[in-house]
Amino acid sequence: VTVLEDQNTLAYTLYKLRWDNFITVAYKATYTPERCFSMMSKLSDILEDKCGNDIEIRLFFTTESFTTRDGNHNHFFLRVGNHKIRQYAIDFIKEYFTDDRVDIRPYDNEKAGLFYICKNNSTKGINWDLRGNKLSSPR
Repeated sequence: VTVLEDQNTLAYTLYKLRWDNFITVAYKATYTPERCFSMMSKLSDILEDKCGNDIEIRLFFTTESFTTRDGNHNHFFLRVGNHKIRQYAIDFIKEYFTDDRVDIRPYDNEKAGLFYICKNNSTKGINWDLRGNKLSSPR
């Protein structure tokens, strides 16, 4: 992957971190980018609260516009440092977005998903964030 050549990018830094899941949320409602940002920030806060400070929780998300209709959707990567708590977090995410289409897949570093969601400089605006309780953890 040629994007790995530039090690001074957010995408490369995120690529070097450990992730568990790649998740897409396609909202049923027509949300603005700011509303999507708010939904993801709230989700991150709730997961940190529910999972506790002892378990590593990390979430990186971006918001993109739909190409076929009005509104936006989110792609995000999730890290939960405990397998049992991770399943709880996934179940909670499904419940949190109960009216929306949610696609949850195991993270595969070989598919370079982080570079996909960082495409077209989508990380140069307000429509992304990296959140978590142990952001200084190397992996």
